[in-house]
Amino acid sequence: MSSVNVSTTKQKVIALLVEERKRAIDTAYHYKQDFETKAKNAPKDIRWHYEKMADYSRQLGNNISGSNALSDDTIEERVAGEYEEELKEFE
Repeated sequence: MSSVNVSTTKQKVIALLVEERKRAIDTAYHYKQDFETKAKNAPKDIRWHYEKMADYSRQLGNNISGSNALSDDTIEERVAGEYEEELKEFE
């Protein structure tokens, strides 16, 4: 394999992983928004259940993204770092 193909293959793998990661994040935040809407319209006695589910969904989205408030790296950089060992075969 030439270095151009290796780099391109590695970049393609990272792009696919990022795409899947973003899809999972979007799903988690979709549920967060859905539970927040349900909480607003729910009777007071069950509202906290929806609020809790919205918070769990938010936490899932954050965990999937791998980001934190102090992080300034991109999702591509995080994915490349997380899968660094596995991606070595493309070098």
